[in-house]
Amino acid sequence: DKLRREVLQNFRHELRTPLSNVIMSLEMAVNTKYKNPDEQAEFIRIALASVDRLDTLVADIILLSDMDQHDLNPTRQLIDVEHHILSPVQKRLHRYPLKRINFVYDIKLANPIKAPRKEFSQALAHLADNAFKFSPEHGQVSLKVRSGENGGGTITIQDESVGVPVELREKVFERFYQISQGDQREFQGLGVGLTVARAVFSNLGGEVKIVDSEKGCCVVATLPDMRPEDVEYG
Repeated sequence: DKLRREVLQNFRHELRTPLSNVIMSLEMAVNTKYKNPDEQAEFIRIALASVDRLDTLVADIILLSDMDQHDLNPTRQLIDVEHHILSPVQKRLHRYPLKRINFVYDIKLANPIKAPRKEFSQALAHLADNAFKFSPEHGQVSLKVRSGENGGGTITIQDESVGVPVELREKVFERFYQISQGDQREFQGLGVGLTVARAVFSNLGGEVKIVDSEKGCCVVATLPDMRPEDVEYG
């Protein structure tokens, strides 16, 4: 059907483009004699950026497979602010250098947050990426994190985009859904970022939702405090 064809087409594009960039950039770096080492380093940076995109794609495919098999990781681990929150978000910000986005954050943890580290970072990166992607040039994206009493927390991401219409606030969480559709779609991606983020938080008894905002789009992800049946490690 039409949706299946579009999904396969998008998947081929998302896989082929960064892979081609990796091959081309490394070939240039290896086979060309540069007078200026910075020129060679630039091709290596392009290759690394494309590898990061491929890594994200593979991680999403694995997580989607885990979702389908009802096998998402529920183990609660200690979350480090720098490694598991700021680093993955800032790596996504680096994908949009031409937008010159003003990224600000307000992180206050009275108690530790505990969640599956890899999945938590992956979900948070997708929420931030969504804000960066739809932000206007020189727009501001803010990240606010507050902790609960026993491993829980609330993450709020606010951007200055045109926002999401009320009637689409649930639709955008559907797998492969993208606001811009078809061959002329404006933004890259498979349309699974919000799906992945909601699944990760829902698996821990939490939720991800778009809430009313005076300007732009505001997404709130809620991670509940640990329950007696939750498994904790590290």
